[in-house]
Amino acid sequence: MTLIKAGITSGCIVFALIAAYQAYLNPSVAVQAGVLIVMLIVIPVLVIFGSKDLLKRGEMAALWLLIFVFAGYGVLKAGGLI
Repeated sequence: MTLIKAGITSGCIVFALIAAYQAYLNPSVAVQAGVLIVMLIVIPVLVIFGSKDLLKRGEMAALWLLIFVFAGYGVLKAGGLI
């Protein structure tokens, strides 16, 4: 395993543990923490076992999703709905 893959994996493990601890402390965020933990488990699996093409497509999809979410938030905030 390369250093980058090990760093991504260890970072995801740390953040998953933090999310689980937060869900334990505050049960009202248990669903969000569960979704985050699932995503943090999927990311290292894709990095370790995925092909380069699959990773590139996944990165681009995640990037565009974040751009659209940010733009949508900006439109809703500008329109006074948030």
